[in-house]
Amino acid sequence: MRPLVNILLVFLVAGCSYQKKMLEHQGEEIPVVRYVQLEVLYEYLVSHDGGASTVRNRSKKLYGDMKVLENQIIQHADPVKRKELYINLEKIKNELSDLRDKEESYKKKFLKKIEDSARHVAKKHGYHLVLNGGDTVLYSSKEYDITREVLREIVSRKIRSAPVNR
Repeated sequence: MRPLVNILLVFLVAGCSYQKKMLEHQGEEIPVVRYVQLEVLYEYLVSHDGGASTVRNRSKKLYGDMKVLENQIIQHADPVKRKELYINLEKIKNELSDLRDKEESYKKKFLKKIEDSARHVAKKHGYHLVLNGGDTVLYSSKEYDITREVLREIVSRKIRSAPVNR
């Protein structure tokens, strides 16, 4: 799938170059394209949200515990001990399922914040298209990376929405 995306991107870039020349020739507006590093913005939001970082840390710990239990189940011949280990493993799997639901909820919330902030920055600066640089941009000069601007907008929105302490 990834090679196909890269090939399509090459054609898109080539087509945009051709279209740019045509638009310049016809006097029409040339689209302004920028990109963000979605992963950087998402990691910032997770690390600055106590609930999300707690969920992430708990998930990591439980995955480690699950691997240990799975190894113990393999090593124990005693059926009583194995049954006890299986019960503990199921408890961990159930908690992980709950945590995955919470992670998905946080992900939706954070992606909405990123999208709103990127939209605001794009409108403010007249950008026509903002791409996720982590997945689709094969090459771009740093001048087209608006990740910091979007991050500033996310922080600014957080500050504006925070309750006033007096």
